[in-house]
Amino acid sequence: MATIAKNYTKGPRKGPIRLIVIHTMESQEKPKTAQQVAKWFASDNGPKASAHYCVDDKSAVKVVEDSDIAWAAPGANSDGLHIEIAGSARQTKGQWRDAFSLACLDQAAKVAAVWCVKYQIPVRRLNLNQVVDGKSKGFIGHVDATRAFPYPKGDHTDPGANFPWKLFLEKVAEAISKSPKGK
Repeated sequence: MATIAKNYTKGPRKGPIRLIVIHTMESQEKPKTAQQVAKWFASDNGPKASAHYCVDDKSAVKVVEDSDIAWAAPGANSDGLHIEIAGSARQTKGQWRDAFSLACLDQAAKVAAVWCVKYQIPVRRLNLNQVVDGKSKGFIGHVDATRAFPYPKGDHTDPGANFPWKLFLEKVAEAISKSPKGK
């Protein structure tokens, strides 16, 4: 059963899903972080924000249904699905390659792979023009929404300059190839 966030917009969506948006939780890398952040999104003391999934090294917790709009990255909410990954935007390249982060990337890739198949989203990172065009499908970071739809709509830099996009997208493609519908 999903932990439903307190702050989101009930569907149905007005248009198709075209973006998978990657975030970092800005939290410690430790077990059960996904559950803790999901509970925070659902609490009375939580942020005026949400995501569709929170993931850590061992779990992926559904927080908002796909048909509903998470409050995650202004400008990329109505046509996006959002994954919060345990960790922070300031992680180094080496820190993204430690065992915990690699396991988090695996969990996030599994979630993203399901969405890629279900919503026919290609496994590619979009450039700024593609984010803005309202038609292109693919992956972005919260930072890309911030750049495409500047303040006051967005001010985040996650998942950070060292996020291993190539590795992550390879993991998504691998997860798709292993899924029954991806073959």
